[in-house]
Amino acid sequence: MSVTNQNDLSTIITPSLLDSIFATKTPYEPHKPFDNDLAIRYTYNGIPNEKENLKIGYPVLKALSELGFSEARNLDLLAFLPTPEDHSFPARAFALIYILDQLPRKWFEGKDERYTNVFFDILAIKLSHQLHALPEHLRPDSQRRWVEEMGYPVEVWAMTRFWFMAPFAHSENVEDQAPQSAMCEEVRVVLERRSEPQGVLVDPYRKTREALDGNVYAFANAVMKGPPPMKEGMRIEEHVFWFLMLFGAHPAIIKRFGRYPYRNRAVGRETTSEEEEYLEKTQHLFETDAETARLIKEDVVAGDWSPLGSDPRETKVE
Repeated sequence: MSVTNQNDLSTIITPSLLDSIFATKTPYEPHKPFDNDLAIRYTYNGIPNEKENLKIGYPVLKALSELGFSEARNLDLLAFLPTPEDHSFPARAFALIYILDQLPRKWFEGKDERYTNVFFDILAIKLSHQLHALPEHLRPDSQRRWVEEMGYPVEVWAMTRFWFMAPFAHSENVEDQAPQSAMCEEVRVVLERRSEPQGVLVDPYRKTREALDGNVYAFANAVMKGPPPMKEGMRIEEHVFWFLMLFGAHPAIIKRFGRYPYRNRAVGRETTSEEEEYLEKTQHLFETDAETARLIKEDVVAGDWSPLGSDPRETKVE
């Protein structure tokens, strides 16, 4: 099917597709006690059949890419969701954000990496701004909607909120870092206060948070070190706090460079000498290989977009 407008996309971005994506990424039952052991297993070992079940999101990305960037960036993405007052709004908003922000990062290699950062990230942050601008009681990432309205344990809200925060963290606009920082702090405070009856649990990274503000290497160092190891009796809050620390390490990079240096090759940008020093010290983590960079640069100079999936090195998801 050839996609030429928003009506065509509505036959692809359907409620059932969004519900399926949500069910895959949020395999917890509402109105039941939180299963901490299950959450730990899913977090460290993966959700069963996740990769296979997420494939239904690829046609959405393909269709958007065929629409073209100029047309896609002008879409009213909220039109693919129910009204904010609808009970299904938080789940479907979560799913659409996840498709735009996370699926390209899971799948795209070769020249398709360009789509991740300067096509789908732009759509994801646009939708995120729309969602964030809603009144507090209607925002799909609010604790009230997930816990009181949808019936999920607060831990599920904390884990799913990561993906609402991610487009802000991935944005190279320094002003977008403030919303994700505020959202991080809200999750942190809620989990710390809630843990008191079970024994006070304080975010162990609180003591180092101020140091994150000026440490451009904190993010790469934390990723290379990895999350706290899985162990018997572990609480999911421990992993959530680590993830919050990763989010908190993003602003320093944007404040220093005005962009993510490891993204330069993937979007056809030149790297400054200061950025090259940063990349060397972070072992070129997340940086695109030189051959891919050359091909992307050719497209950028020519003003072209190679069709999504045309690079034989692309990760196959169909």
